[in-house]
Amino acid sequence: MANVEVRDITHAPDEFIAGRLSAEELSACAEEVQGRDAIGVGSSQRDFITDALFQLSTRENCGPANQVALALKQRLT
Repeated sequence: MANVEVRDITHAPDEFIAGRLSAEELSACAEEVQGRDAIGVGSSQRDFITDALFQLSTRENCGPANQVALALKQRLT
């Protein structure tokens, strides 16, 4: 089982903000990670990781990808 860390979750929003990923690709990345059965959350920031995956994979509930990505980045600073 692979562990997901905060740095793994923040890489995709960074790529989106830099223009290297589309909103659809960002959402698809989060959905893929969230849907895996064989992952563990190996961080003390488990709540952040779980929330970030949810927000990034459900843009229809959480708002536009640019707002979600920026809000997640701000939570880490």
